[in-house]
Amino acid sequence: MATAGDRATSLLNAGGALAALAVAHQTGVLEALARLSGDGDPEFHPVSSIARECECVERYVKEVLRTLAVSQWLEVNDEEQYKLPLENAKVLTVHTGGESCMAAYLAEMPMLLSAGFAPLCKAFKTGEGIPYAPYEEAGFYTLMDAMTSAKHEATLVQKFIQEGFPEMHSRLEHGATVLDVGCGTGTAVRVMAEAYKNSTFVGLDIAATQLENARKDAAERGLQNCHFVVADAAKLEDCDALKQYQDGFDWITAFDAIHDQTRPLDCLKGVYAVLKQDGYFSMVDIKASSNVRDNLEHPMASFIYAVSLMHCMPVGMNDGGPGLGAMWGHQVAETMLRAAGFSSVQMHSPPKDAFNTEYRCRKGQ
Repeated sequence: MATAGDRATSLLNAGGALAALAVAHQTGVLEALARLSGDGDPEFHPVSSIARECECVERYVKEVLRTLAVSQWLEVNDEEQYKLPLENAKVLTVHTGGESCMAAYLAEMPMLLSAGFAPLCKAFKTGEGIPYAPYEEAGFYTLMDAMTSAKHEATLVQKFIQEGFPEMHSRLEHGATVLDVGCGTGTAVRVMAEAYKNSTFVGLDIAATQLENARKDAAERGLQNCHFVVADAAKLEDCDALKQYQDGFDWITAFDAIHDQTRPLDCLKGVYAVLKQDGYFSMVDIKASSNVRDNLEHPMASFIYAVSLMHCMPVGMNDGGPGLGAMWGHQVAETMLRAAGFSSVQMHSPPKDAFNTEYRCRKGQ
């Protein structure tokens, strides 16, 4: 049995490997190695070739390669040439692994530490929240948007809607109005708008810059059936831009957005208010229990709790918010949904998504 000292040493080594993997992902070193190997068996490559391929300075590339070699993510030969084994390439690179690539997730924690470590330690004493600005400056939201966009592109229409929610697929085919709360750069809205031309889609977010990017993207694609609104999700009933949809929305979605809200119950009450009678609300959030002991065997519990500690909880504590955190769990989520007015709350496991739960709520049921 490993001692506490052994475990601490393992953590130090794993932390070093994680930092190096994050840097190698962000700078393109890993993708460069994968491209150099092509689609065949991986080969050894000199540092100079790898640096040239990723357009980085050779000395920096050498140090990150050495770190990844001693942590057994890369192989190194006597000439100090490096090879990315195929099994590792499938996990670490989009070039080889496609949807299976986890490199962006490996970059998540180092990025959160760079943005939030000092503010978080201060907040422990003051009780204040942490604003979005330091995370945005560190590039965290750009990273998250890239991961979310890839997921929506791959699964939203074919898996989540057509396979997981065939009734809504039928409604969207015939024509429905849809609101996505906390839409970010609008990928979910855009993907649905492209697939369902007879329906109208509205994306709502408080971040004006992200929505400007969403509008540009939609315009470049010639989409006429999607629109974007800058508004506070906690004030949906008072949003003038939504009043043109006076009959309400057929479907409202929120993808991993509610647990970050500073006024989550007000947001959910607003969702209920602007939903049509017999309309649906799909709240997709982390699959977990509200009881920490129930999460001891969760395969990603340590990571998700840490992400929550570094980001989700503190941003949710701004302006006196409750700081739900990412692992708020199904018990709290169900209680809050029912307090918002939903009497029908069903939990579904979205296809191709092992880590989230869809809380499917129907108004008037």
